[in-house]
Amino acid sequence: MMINQIFRERCSHCLKSLYIGQSFIECASCDSVMHSKCFSRSGAEIINRNYYCYLCKDKVEIRYNPFLNFEDNTEQSDPNDENFKISSLLDKCQSYTVEKLKSLHSKNFEQNCSSLFLNIDGNKSNFDCFTAELHRMSQNFTIIGIAETNVTSAESSVYHLPKYNHYYQNTLTGKSKGTGIAMYVNEDLSTVVNEDVSDVTENLETLFITCQKNDRKATFGVIYRPPSGNFAKFLEELSKVLEHLPKKSVQIMGDFNVNLHADNKEITEFEDIMFSAGFFPVISTYTHEKPGCKQTCIDNIFTNDISESIASGTISDRISHHLPIFHVFNSLDVKNHTTPVKKKKVPTATLR
Repeated sequence: MMINQIFRERCSHCLKSLYIGQSFIECASCDSVMHSKCFSRSGAEIINRNYYCYLCKDKVEIRYNPFLNFEDNTEQSDPNDENFKISSLLDKCQSYTVEKLKSLHSKNFEQNCSSLFLNIDGNKSNFDCFTAELHRMSQNFTIIGIAETNVTSAESSVYHLPKYNHYYQNTLTGKSKGTGIAMYVNEDLSTVVNEDVSDVTENLETLFITCQKNDRKATFGVIYRPPSGNFAKFLEELSKVLEHLPKKSVQIMGDFNVNLHADNKEITEFEDIMFSAGFFPVISTYTHEKPGCKQTCIDNIFTNDISESIASGTISDRISHHLPIFHVFNSLDVKNHTTPVKKKKVPTATLR
């Protein structure tokens, strides 16, 4: 806004005039202005590091991007800079319907690898619907991770997917709900479970595998943080896991139950641990919504090799309160296929 226009503007909150030299705030959407001192009582909010008035704030999609400053000056930014790549990926992350996903990203899926994660909220109630959705997507994801299976490793043989080998972690002893994680892996990959970083506690459930195709290796993990656990102990256990992971070609997907759209001490502590270990998120939009509750970003996929990332997003066609999230990348010599395959039973692998 030009300085000479300030004489003709009134504060959208107190309706008093704005004068030269007075500190003011401008809405990023409708360009209305207000005194800076009126901001806290006006109902306006800071969203995605921009100011929005009380009329516009509910129309804005909240997005997580702590690296946004690296894109602020595109003339000086280096497209090859890692921070710039992370920011760009988060900025392009969006929600897709199944049809939109196939329309915009079919070639990316065909020519590269991909991972999919979903908090399934119970295999017994939702696995059949999940299988149907996978069939409707017509994509064979390289890696599929699920959380809150509520299924023990002994029961896992019932839940098979064509063309995948599956790996189920044990559930937390004494719990029948809100526990259990698993991974489904393209059967063309040679896979081993990383026992040293796969465990179940009341604060953190982890399952990690290393996959190989020809001379290329990549590590994948699924994490679930029970909200009833101790957050400080979760961070401590997570930090120890990260220390034992390879420095490149690692992806960690999961329901961390840490809302990245919030602004509090817990978020900062979580970010410090992940970023210092070299892991960065690829999902920036909301991933969870319950009726009558605010949308939150608690599910994510972290990678320590952002140079391999191509696309990411959520899928709006949901089967639980959580949205499926995906990541397209190029880390292994295995391609996805879009042609439907006939069902057949595959070998079952479980943790002991």
